[in-house]
Amino acid sequence: MSTVCLLINTDNNAAPKNHTALANALLKHGSDVYLGAIESMHMEGDKIYADCHHLKTNMSCGEIPERYRDRACLNHMDFCWVLGFGKREAFLDYIELMWILSQSSTLINSPEALMFANNKYSTQLFCPDNCPETYASSDFEYLWNKYKENNSSTWIIKPPAESHGRDVYLLKPEDKNARVIIQSMTGNKNNRFCLLQKYITEIQKGEKRVLLAGGKPICQYGRRPSNDDHRTNIHQNGLAFTCELSDNERSLLEALGKKLLAIGAYFVGVDMAYPYIVELNVVNPGGLNTIYELCGQDFGLDVVREVLSSTKESSAQKTSFHE
Repeated sequence: MSTVCLLINTDNNAAPKNHTALANALLKHGSDVYLGAIESMHMEGDKIYADCHHLKTNMSCGEIPERYRDRACLNHMDFCWVLGFGKREAFLDYIELMWILSQSSTLINSPEALMFANNKYSTQLFCPDNCPETYASSDFEYLWNKYKENNSSTWIIKPPAESHGRDVYLLKPEDKNARVIIQSMTGNKNNRFCLLQKYITEIQKGEKRVLLAGGKPICQYGRRPSNDDHRTNIHQNGLAFTCELSDNERSLLEALGKKLLAIGAYFVGVDMAYPYIVELNVVNPGGLNTIYELCGQDFGLDVVREVLSSTKESSAQKTSFHE
């Protein structure tokens, strides 16, 4: 029996409710399941601890334990599945603790994937031929000039590390608000990075959120913008619908999945509007509950099986500093 700790944010009601779907699937899989409060992570010597709740029965959707009674050593877990980053101010501290933890327990996903792939830059590395034209900078003048060079086009400007569609703006051709929006997004000389990206018309028909587990596409749903917003995100009134993957989409996703596995990204949400990959979600990608609501099918166990299976080879090759 595998021992699995799902590390979750305990104070973020806006987060996807994946922890309940995955926890229930892990119980069905026969795993010994803990829910760990990521904000409580701390180190004693070379061991990492967290306040945990030992799960015995299924959870209802979105349920958060009232108390975390068990102080558990995470190094003794077979798997620690990261479903949250905790408080933004302590992000780098959590990442460093996770890296230490990864020397003795398998992390889903790896610290490298959590640190470097969970942003809007990484698509340019993993699938450069399938990305919209994109520029990233904290320099207002640079991005403003890029917009002016082709201001007859429609652009998107967004922060590189936000979620739920926050602060994503549409810049229309010759938009009178473009200059002030770019100024604001770059922090008014505070050197705040953002991305300026060519708007892709394919997204008007909707994009697909695809869940990759163990590098394989497991399930997906579509989402399109509502009549009063350009964003497709469900948290911004995007409209969800059932969909299938074409052969071309599946081939692209399988190739991408192999690259992601190479950096220890075992569970990833991919947003795509073929032929474009719009975004990668490496921490807590939503979708399982939405798909269940749309079609009544629970893919949680499929995800768990593929993820745990795909980690076996990497775990067998792991070299510990204690060896």
